[in-house]
Amino acid sequence: MSWSSNTLVSRWEHLWTDEGIALCIAIIKEKDALYYAAIAAKEKTAVLNEILEPIWAVQKKKVKPTRVALKPAPKPEPKPKPVIKCCVGCKKFKIHANPPAHFTPEDKAHCCAYCRVTGGQRHGEHCARQKA
Repeated sequence: MSWSSNTLVSRWEHLWTDEGIALCIAIIKEKDALYYAAIAAKEKTAVLNEILEPIWAVQKKKVKPTRVALKPAPKPEPKPKPVIKCCVGCKKFKIHANPPAHFTPEDKAHCCAYCRVTGGQRHGEHCARQKA
């Protein structure tokens, strides 16, 4: 084979020898193997997708758990405060919650006996003296 001539035919002359044809057949076999391997891989992924698609769809549609609104615990009713009334005479002090033994039933509506007698002007020793 002559490399001195650089014509279109001379460039490919070496392919028409026995070694050239064997090399071409080997290249074609290699390309075919790669082609069929790619087709097989595509078919395998297609089969896997057909099998796994329903599973993926379920996983994608996973529902978030709903939150249940809890009702707050009922507040206990406040205990009624003991009602301590205001003195009838002076209206400044509270009446005795626990009056002394010498108080008469009339004195129990006042902060002290002296307040009842003076009309709320003065207060005695046993006066509650708690501001109303």
